[in-house]
Amino acid sequence: MFGELAKQPGFWLARFENLAEDRHLAIDKELHDRLVSESEAAVRRNDIDAVRNLTFRLSENMVRVGGPGHGEALAGLTRD
Repeated sequence: MFGELAKQPGFWLARFENLAEDRHLAIDKELHDRLVSESEAAVRRNDIDAVRNLTFRLSENMVRVGGPGHGEALAGLTRD
């Protein structure tokens, strides 16, 4: 299912918007703000490939919450 979603530009735009709103979960707030700005510029250029790549970078900068083990949230805080 993810493979089909990944082919849809609207999926990446929605993913970006959700990640942009989750600034409170960002490990590095300045990096988050910079990536959001870059993503907004990519949206204006209609560069979906850049939006997709930037959503991965935004996601990597997020504290992980929930899931199988709550230790992931603590591990997320210690990433460089």
